[in-house]
Parts: sequence; C-alpha cells; structure tokens
Amino acid sequence: MRFVWTLVLLLAVVAAAEDLYELLGASSSASAQDLKRIYRKLSLKYHPDKQAPEAREDAKKHFVKIANAYRVLSDPERREKYDLYGIADDQGFKNFDEAYKSSHDSYEDTPLNWIALIVICLMGIVPVFLIKGKSKQKTVNNARKEALLATSKAKVKRSPKDTAVQRKGQSADE
Repeated sequence: MRFVWTLVLLLAVVAAAEDLYELLGASSSASAQDLKRIYRKLSLKYHPDKQAPEAREDAKKHFVKIANAYRVLSDPERREKYDLYGIADDQGFKNFDEAYKSSHDSYEDTPLNWIALIVICLMGIVPVFLIKGKSKQKTVNNARKEALLATSKAKVKRSPKDTAVQRKGQSADE
C-alpha cells in the first residue's frame, strides 16, 4: 500500500512540475535568439512595476518563473541538462535519482569496460579459491601427519614383553 501512495505522490509531483518551454511559450527546438526575443516580450508584459498594485504579487511570482526559465534555457550547459533530465535547478540535485542519472552521462558500454569488470571480479574470486585449496591441502597433510603420529605412538606404547614375544615368534618362523 505504501508503494501505491508513493507512486501517486511521485506522479503528482511530476505533473505539478512546470515545463520551462511551455512557461515561455517556446518550442524545445527554439534557438537562443528566439528564446531571448520571447523572454523580452514576456518580461515587459509581466514586470511587476508595470502591473496594477493588486496584481503585483502574482505578476512578481510569474516574472520570477519566467526569469528562471530563461536563465536555464539561455545557458547551453543548463539547457542540455534540462533537456536530458528535466532538472532546472543549478543548485544541485534534489534526490539520488537525479545524481545517478547525471553520473552516467558519459558512460559507454564497451568491451573494454566488460573486460575490466571481469578482471576486477576475478581479483576477488580467485584468491578465495586459492585459499580454500590450500586449506584443503593442509587438512590432507594434517590427516597424514596425525595417522603417522598415531602409528608411531602405538609402536612406542607396546610393552617390552610384546616386543620380546614378537621377536621370538619371528625367530621361530625362520
């Protein structure tokens, strides 16, 4: 249920965001000169000093929006950022998604990138298998040593009588 409400809220925020081109009444393919001409006309029309006293607040808000839209769209770098991501604010990113999208601007999926990824992964995986292999070898060597030690301890624990009886049995067999 939270997901649905989050999605609804996100859609409402996106729908409420103003399109800068629409605000200026220009197309997205408008040139810098066209934008400048449109901005001058709108700034004269909505300038707060040219409005009636009761309409000044609304005109001031609209004038600020127009000025900000022109500020973003007149700068080629900001305009490109706005066209790609819809980000009109040059103060920074508002959330992680915007920063993530911006960080992947110049990313290209090339074979060299894949090779680098595989090499980095192998650098982490291969040592793990080598360590496991060495520990298995140590376990086998330890088992051999323990068996040899147990056998030698068993020989040492025999009493002298057992050894004498064993020797007599060997000499009688011969």
